[in-house]
Amino acid sequence: MKLSIIIPTHCRAHNLELLLQTIAAQDFTEKFEVIVITNIEGDASEQVVERFQEQVKNLFFEVSGQLGVNIARNIGMERARGEILVFLDDDVRLSDCKYFRNVVKAHEENPNAVGIGGRYKLMEPATNLVLAYHLTCDLWLLQSRLMNKEALNLVGGNASYKRLLLDRNFRFEGEIFFGGTETQFNARLIKAKQSLLLLDSLPVEHDVRVGVREFFYRAFRQGATRRRILLEGFDTEFRFHHQNYSRRKQISVFLPDQKIGRSTVPLLRLFDFAFELGFEWAGIALYEDRKWRIIRKLTTNRLWAIVLLLRRNTLLWSIAQATRISWPQRTRFNFSWRHDT
Repeated sequence: MKLSIIIPTHCRAHNLELLLQTIAAQDFTEKFEVIVITNIEGDASEQVVERFQEQVKNLFFEVSGQLGVNIARNIGMERARGEILVFLDDDVRLSDCKYFRNVVKAHEENPNAVGIGGRYKLMEPATNLVLAYHLTCDLWLLQSRLMNKEALNLVGGNASYKRLLLDRNFRFEGEIFFGGTETQFNARLIKAKQSLLLLDSLPVEHDVRVGVREFFYRAFRQGATRRRILLEGFDTEFRFHHQNYSRRKQISVFLPDQKIGRSTVPLLRLFDFAFELGFEWAGIALYEDRKWRIIRKLTTNRLWAIVLLLRRNTLLWSIAQATRISWPQRTRFNFSWRHDT
């Protein structure tokens, strides 16, 4: 078995169907298997997998019974029989029919690289929020790439690893449910002196959909995960001089062909602010007593709204323009504000 394709999914049957269509269309003659792992029973994903049994040979369906993308990934690793483990998220699509062939070729040409991944390609059309989220991810990935295409990070939805990881007992951290879920895994590999490569020849389309709340929440959770990695001693991220650049200058350096609107840069700043907020919040949460745990549980779900109110004069107006949210035109805070969806 050459490849094992591992796909964690959760209540995204339509996206999973589109991904399986692109897998069925792959120009790949060697033997491979596809393992779909859902978090809960009764998910419509099972019916989708049943419909593709004839189109995709060696297609398997598993139920983890627990929430968490990393738990699903670990189950996929245990079931896998392939020489190379390919991790794909359920919201990506393989636009290149030779993607599997390119993955195998990349591993054969780079035998010393334990992990090889690619970038996300944004699907059009995209809202300003989606564009800002995509740019944040892409900039983070490109800034972590070193000389000779070596990298410190790979995105979890477009990465492949040699099977030797199973023999060395590397696993994803099951307690991290969302927000940089693969970052600690890659940091452990780097700390163990393993090599990662980021190749532009392995892109996948990313059908990401975020609203204002989801945008802020993802940034917050990624910041919290980052703090946890630091406290566990797995940090391997270098500080480059260009990390002090403004977001606009970073885009001009790493993505010179990328066109951005006036409202995109403020949204990038909002992401950074939410990330830092999650980073600080996790510092409290990891050393909290029972009282702090209760307070955090009661406030986290509403935290994004409070932050937007506090920063209304700087970032909120840009968000309103980008997402067509209607806000009262007053200079003081008005807690009876509403938004139209």
